[in-house]
Amino acid sequence: MDNHKLIETHLDALKMADINQLMEDYADDAVLIFGAGILEGKDAIEEMLKEFTTNIIPPNKTQWEIENITVHNNVIYITWSTESDGFDIKHATDTFIVDNGKIVIQTSAGEIIPK
Repeated sequence: MDNHKLIETHLDALKMADINQLMEDYADDAVLIFGAGILEGKDAIEEMLKEFTTNIIPPNKTQWEIENITVHNNVIYITWSTESDGFDIKHATDTFIVDNGKIVIQTSAGEIIPK
């Protein structure tokens, strides 16, 4: 799977809160760096994604705008925003480093605004 297809599949899974598919995209030793800290390994990332998709961006209750997807070799950069019943996320950006078809490093930032 090329990296553009990988990120499209990943975003579709995120929108549907398909945790199993999301975790398929990560390497076992993946690292996620974001404002709340650093998560190392799939188990830590999975727990955060479960909470995020349940409480912040619940499926079928969140409107998404993917503003930009840029892929260059093994680097993917996206900008996006969402609106759900409880939160708006503005000016969000993620960068993914991919190796052998798996996300090995992800950075994430965005302004999460409670309603």
